[in-house]
Amino acid sequence: MTSPRAFTVQASAGRRRREATQEKILAAFRGLLETGSPVAAMSIDRIVEAAGVSRSTFYAHFPDKRELIARLAEEDSEPWMSLAEPVLADPDSTREDIERVVRQLVVNWHDRAVVGAAIIELAEYDEAARDAWQATIAGMAHTVADHLRMRWAGRESEHADPETVAEALAWMVERCCHKMLTDEDPDQDERAIAALTEVVWRVAEPGA
Repeated sequence: MTSPRAFTVQASAGRRRREATQEKILAAFRGLLETGSPVAAMSIDRIVEAAGVSRSTFYAHFPDKRELIARLAEEDSEPWMSLAEPVLADPDSTREDIERVVRQLVVNWHDRAVVGAAIIELAEYDEAARDAWQATIAGMAHTVADHLRMRWAGRESEHADPETVAEALAWMVERCCHKMLTDEDPDQDERAIAALTEVVWRVAEPGA
């Protein structure tokens, strides 16, 4: 009979193998996106060939390429969230704090532009992808809404519903990043950062 310790070691090794295989598939998918391959035309066969795994291995880890995009989107949002969460948890965060969060968001968007473009492309015609992307934006909006609720405590009558305001802000930022940020004009980044910071700050502190 397998000892509890041996079972734990085996389970840990199996988990590491699964994670390594998933990372290999995700890295291959990201690499294909970075070559300019449109996600709509990208077959599972092409992904598994790039990853060096079989179709059965792919489907043992991911139901479809939508899940790949969702995983990449989650991974790509982590650096921004690690910076944003402490700022949004503070009801007294300053304009400078907001600017740092916006700047990190712009950096993240540039670093992972191919994933963002793939998500937006797929969400245009695929309902499941659209639902997943909307859920991602909704999660960010919920965090912003919590911040506004804390910030506006005792002044609720002066402001609109925090949930709706946060949702509008989240989609505004998504559209601005998608449409305004380009590699051809680095100065545009600074203009976009200044504009987004101004809008977010004026919403958070309209009397400031």
